[in-house]
Amino acid sequence: MKTVNNVFDYMCSREVIREAIYNGAKGKHSYKEVREVLNNIDWYIEDLRFQLLNNKFIPSPYNVDLRKTEYGKEREIFKLPFYPDRVVQHCIAIVMKARWEKALTYDTYACLKGRGINCRNPNFNIVRKVQDAIINDPVGTQHCLKMDIKKCYPNVDNYIMAQTNRRYCRDKRLLNLLDMITFNCKGLPIGNYLSQLQINIYLAPMDRFIKEVLKVKHYFRYMDDIVIFGETKEELQTIQWRLMNFVYYNLNMVFNNKRQVFKIGYNKRQRGLDFVGYVFYRYHTWLRKRVKTNMWRKRHLERSMSSYLGMSKSCNSTHLMNLILNNVEDREEVEELSTVPGLIKYKSKYYAKTGIHKIVDKPIILLDFDLRKSRQNPRKTFMILRFMNEELGKKQFIWGEFQALVFVLEQFDRDTFKPKKTMIRYNNFYYFNNTIE
Repeated sequence: MKTVNNVFDYMCSREVIREAIYNGAKGKHSYKEVREVLNNIDWYIEDLRFQLLNNKFIPSPYNVDLRKTEYGKEREIFKLPFYPDRVVQHCIAIVMKARWEKALTYDTYACLKGRGINCRNPNFNIVRKVQDAIINDPVGTQHCLKMDIKKCYPNVDNYIMAQTNRRYCRDKRLLNLLDMITFNCKGLPIGNYLSQLQINIYLAPMDRFIKEVLKVKHYFRYMDDIVIFGETKEELQTIQWRLMNFVYYNLNMVFNNKRQVFKIGYNKRQRGLDFVGYVFYRYHTWLRKRVKTNMWRKRHLERSMSSYLGMSKSCNSTHLMNLILNNVEDREEVEELSTVPGLIKYKSKYYAKTGIHKIVDKPIILLDFDLRKSRQNPRKTFMILRFMNEELGKKQFIWGEFQALVFVLEQFDRDTFKPKKTMIRYNNFYYFNNTIE
């Protein structure tokens, strides 16, 4: 394996530092510190060049920010100043990225140019590769092993990471710089530009072990999420235990308890593979439920919808996109229920159940309803109400003997009922907004 050598002087050249500044500034021109560097770029180039050549550069301490992701997970985000720390990391990436990528197998797809979830090249399009494997090899993909490394970035062993850097680089000055960044905190800090590149080379021995030693035919890794297809459960369980031993003894990491072996289903009633934002079945692919919900929430944002449209092209989503794109304007013009002329307002002190408390004070669109006599109390009417939850972007229904709601619905003909926009309120009983005196 060839290693990179004598590249430190090239990394400290004015051309590389200038390119690193521009690369690091992409999408961050609104930041004051970035604008200041760009406005005086020649001075900052000479200053950083002097620091690197004279061993004056010392990594800054991290500012740690605890953030909660949209999936409910809490993550520690490590922040560094744009200059000089993030610029230095981009300089290292310019001289080392090509060598690091050569060490990776074709089965990893994250944070690599020309590879990804929906890239143009079908050979490096992970969605297309998973679909082709399931369809073209139904025997070899009957079962699936899905694994996830426990807290992948924080649990990276700094000493193993330092040894990994020495597999690809022999330049002592560059290695000293990499060591300062590596040992600046425990593990790989989430937020560093280099972290997303280094995690790939850290896990590269695992990729080689799976492909060359275990001889796995269908293997996919997106960062620390691993999917392996096999013919039988026994085969995948053997792979699972051998892989767990390799990762523990060679990388000092462990898999979390979410690992599982299951059979790929044919429809929604069976189990599908939830991976990289999609749910893969035997003959079709759907978007993940959370992605569809976010798509509905951001349906009015042009930039967001462009990304979602790109995702939808790789799966069976014709009906979904027609529902979202063709009905957006119609939903904004739905009549408010309380403005219906001649509507009689309900008077009562009836106490309802708490089954509908999750949609109280949230905008909904009434779509359809059924009214029938209650089996438990024939003197009361039982209601089934179907509606669109605008906040979640999905259809739901509630049922019960909510007499204030039933009183209003009885004034409509179900066969000619048109969707109506409203809210459900609560004040000792449940009622439609502005329908009580």
